[in-house]
Amino acid sequence: MPGTDTRFSFGLVFDAAKVLEAHGYPPVTAGPDLVNLRQALFRFLYTPEFP
Repeated sequence: MPGTDTRFSFGLVFDAAKVLEAHGYPPVTAGPDLVNLRQALFRFLYTPEFP
């Protein structure tokens, strides 16, 4: 359950941002970019795929 999953933290979002930056993507530093990345990770990790 996402609400109780301690692995889904801001640290995870920041780590993912650093990996993207290391692969040549623009830095994700604050504001809407971090919110969008967090939402994308949440959807990827917790939204079941449709058949």
